[in-house]
Amino acid sequence: MRLIAEIGRRHDGKPDAKSSILKMKGSQLQQASAELLLEVAGYSAMEFEPGFVSGLRTEGDRDDAWALAIAPNHYWARHVSIVGGSNEIQRNILAKTVLGLDPKSGS
Repeated sequence: MRLIAEIGRRHDGKPDAKSSILKMKGSQLQQASAELLLEVAGYSAMEFEPGFVSGLRTEGDRDDAWALAIAPNHYWARHVSIVGGSNEIQRNILAKTVLGLDPKSGS
C-alpha cells in the first residue's frame, strides 16, 4: 500500500524499481506456492473434472476433492511471470533505474 501511495504522488512518469521487485517476487511466490500444492496433492491433482472447476459437481463428495482444482491453478499461475511485463522486462527496468545500466548498449 505504501508503494501505491508513493507512486501516486510521483509525476515524473519513470518506473519505480520497487514496483518491479514486487512484481517479480510476487509472481515467483505465486508460482512456487502453486507448485508446492501440486506436489502435496500428487496424483489426486491430475484428475480433471470440469464440473468441479466451474463449481458444479458431477459426482459425490470425495476425500481428495480439494486436490481437483490444484492442477488447473498451477498451470494458470504460469502466466503471472508474463502478465504486467515479463520478468525479463522488469529486470531491465531494475538495471536502468537502480544500477544506471542500459541493457541495450551492453554497459
